[in-house]
Amino acid sequence: MKPSWLRYRSSDIAYLKAGSGPRLAVCFHGFMEDASSFLALSDHLPDHTLIAFDLPFHGRTNWHEGLKLSVQEWINIIAQCPEIGDRNYGIIGYSMGGKMALTVYQARPERVPFLWLIAPDGLKPDPWHHFATHTTVGHAIMRYNLRNPRGFMRLLDLLEKTRLLNGSIAKFVRYYMQDETMREKVYQTWMTFRDFRPDANMIREEIRRNKTEVSMVFGRYDKLCPAARGHAFAEGMSSLIRMKTLQAGHLLMRPHHLQELAKALTGSKHERAVAEI
Repeated sequence: MKPSWLRYRSSDIAYLKAGSGPRLAVCFHGFMEDASSFLALSDHLPDHTLIAFDLPFHGRTNWHEGLKLSVQEWINIIAQCPEIGDRNYGIIGYSMGGKMALTVYQARPERVPFLWLIAPDGLKPDPWHHFATHTTVGHAIMRYNLRNPRGFMRLLDLLEKTRLLNGSIAKFVRYYMQDETMREKVYQTWMTFRDFRPDANMIREEIRRNKTEVSMVFGRYDKLCPAARGHAFAEGMSSLIRMKTLQAGHLLMRPHHLQELAKALTGSKHERAVAEI
């Protein structure tokens, strides 16, 4: 499918439209993915129209605004889309896109009828991310390690061997540190989206106040964005937040999960929203 384009200052933002149902949703993909991640999911959501964006430094978007994007800027970009304009829209976010979904919801909760989170990042503050992107020392350390990864990789091996770091997380980090292009993508992404910092308590209050329809789906074996974080976030809100855990890891957008994923996002049956023991 050929993308449509939005012009924003010196940048060209690519997006895809999928489906023609009455419920409009804006979709944010995961790290190193693109808008096409949502095309196959759309086939299982006949009542929805999905507008999925290629985020800066991903897919076919050509981003030339530097390593800085505010939440309000991103909301303004979404509003430029002729299929959206001033309409209310639901939000669907996967992994890194989950953090973006939470932050956009936080900025305009009364305009978001539903919020669907798929193995989302952002439910729990990440002090290391804040240290690396919002402090001079942390930024210097991150930049050095991304340019000179050998010492960092030795530390990673040690943490894994001593079981201070889960093997799945170590594998994930190694994959994205293996070549210079991927390391630069990590740096660009972390810095550009550094102001997308959801406040879980504020979001919970807005969900209650606006009675927003919320669905959260996790993989039972996901170590990157574990289901326990979702249960902790949703504790005491079982009437508002639909919870589901699939027999999967982090990669819930793979084709063989999509039918079950769509049912989990839209279905009426849900798990009790309590923290896992």
